[in-house]
Amino acid sequence: MYPIEGKLTSSAMPASRGRSLVLRARIHQGKAQKVVKIAKAHRVAHESKNYKKYIASRALGQFHTRLETTAFFWDAGASVYSFLGEGDVKHLQAFRSFYAAEQDIDRLLKPIRFWRDLWRQAFPRFTTTTCTIFEAYDKLLGLNKQLARLREHPVGLSAEPPQLLQRIHDRMNELSNWRGARWIVHGDFHADNLFTDGDHLWLIDFERTGPGPAYADFCELEIDVVTRLLPSTVSSQDFLTLTQSLIDFDAADEPPGLSWEADKALKFVRALRKLAFETTNRQNQLPDYLWGLLCDALFVAGMRPRARGLQEQMIQRERAWLYASALSAQIDAVQPAGRR
Repeated sequence: MYPIEGKLTSSAMPASRGRSLVLRARIHQGKAQKVVKIAKAHRVAHESKNYKKYIASRALGQFHTRLETTAFFWDAGASVYSFLGEGDVKHLQAFRSFYAAEQDIDRLLKPIRFWRDLWRQAFPRFTTTTCTIFEAYDKLLGLNKQLARLREHPVGLSAEPPQLLQRIHDRMNELSNWRGARWIVHGDFHADNLFTDGDHLWLIDFERTGPGPAYADFCELEIDVVTRLLPSTVSSQDFLTLTQSLIDFDAADEPPGLSWEADKALKFVRALRKLAFETTNRQNQLPDYLWGLLCDALFVAGMRPRARGLQEQMIQRERAWLYASALSAQIDAVQPAGRR
């Protein structure tokens, strides 16, 4: 691994979706900025394999991330990433920090749009899969394990989780003939894996990169914004108003009295969805997107809490469960049982 000669800092990410530690470092006397990801050895090995298969061989333009090296220490591993651009890439921040500081929706979306354009050039083809939505997201996220954990340790809201999970499971079984769009997805597109200078976007962590549901990355970022990037100070009533507005994809109004943080999330998510549908250029894909959101919300609701940042994680899980409940009801309205 590289000798770290400069200042090594790590930022606490108490409610991050991952099971890894990410350190930002100045290496070689501060001339280059690196990110070091530490995780279990088998995950680092899988990440390296996917990077070589899907990323290293692609022409991703001047601005992209390079996996410099990996190293292993018994059952732990580390990946070292560098950021390529015009000269020395400086003043990068995680998208989580960028989202918190920036209020302009167009500026927030600019680096996401940059990534979309770059990714679409590298992976121009969309294919069609015959597997069910649940099978696709189970392969991507290990959703079965998350749902089992949610059944065993439901979010502390009510006795509803078992009934809702059974209803969702029954609906998923009805989708045996689902044929959705498939694309090469990053697979872990949350705000701690995205770095930006305000114009461009750099990605790390390619452990889940590969063929997957075309909207998976967009859905994951939406769930991250709604459940984690939205400040914990936003009231429960504002959160419910926000989610009710978001499940109606045709709505364009802004609910009166919504806090500025919730209003910002509403506008950003609507802009993100527009970008997603522009990306696939496909019509009538609303069910795919709704199911993608539901699967990702259930994944977050089923995450195992960690000791550090427990309160933030519980807020994230409860929000994910509430959003999943609302999404499930909307799916029932958009896709009545038996009509596929």
